[in-house]
Amino acid sequence: MSKTTTLGGPDRERTTAKIWATLDQIKAAQARLEESQRQQAEEIRKLARRLDEDRTTVHSLNEDDESRDQKPRSWLDRLDEVPREVDLFARWGDEELITEWEILVETLLQGGLVRLLEEHGMQVLWRSGRVTVGGPDRGSRDSLDLMAEVSGGIVGVRVRDPLELDHVRRFEDLMKKLPALSASARGRPCYGAVACLEDEDDAAKYAAQRGMFVIRSTRKSLHMENAPDFRPRILGGPGADGDG
Repeated sequence: MSKTTTLGGPDRERTTAKIWATLDQIKAAQARLEESQRQQAEEIRKLARRLDEDRTTVHSLNEDDESRDQKPRSWLDRLDEVPREVDLFARWGDEELITEWEILVETLLQGGLVRLLEEHGMQVLWRSGRVTVGGPDRGSRDSLDLMAEVSGGIVGVRVRDPLELDHVRRFEDLMKKLPALSASARGRPCYGAVACLEDEDDAAKYAAQRGMFVIRSTRKSLHMENAPDFRPRILGGPGADGDG
């Protein structure tokens, strides 16, 4: 005679216990997923609020020249007003894990990119840090180090140090495809900008010849290297002129 059956006894108790344990694991996993989704949603809301605040600030700063100096400019850090003896990177001097590449990206994001584009006649509506573009497939994705919406379209920025010719060529190819990869760029003229501290094989000069903004950083300045009469080329979207 069998000690237990599938319908009762210890076997049934063990099976029931396993089922309840599995249900508890599922509930715990669901709770973690919901918490993660809640946190992501909150981060998205915070980012949206910051973008709205930045957009409002930019619009208000451009209302008229007289009121500009009276309005807060905390995030629009006017780098051209920094004394020459001041090291732009000094504020991160104690952060051993922060690279000069990261400092350059942060300097551009905090206001440098806005200033430089506005000096070239582009009203900046919003700007963002790293933006992933492309399909859901990891292999089909790429990214921009910064992106800005300007009055005339979209400006994508690639930051590299040192900047190499291959970086410029791959970035140009990405900008050509950007309207198909990013909803923000769809139907918009797309311009390119590269930023670096150093370059190799005249990569910065080549980028300018290809119609891109070239941003150069030293420890005491952040400036465009393009000629005074430079006109950026539309790399992707309406008005794109092929190989230039």
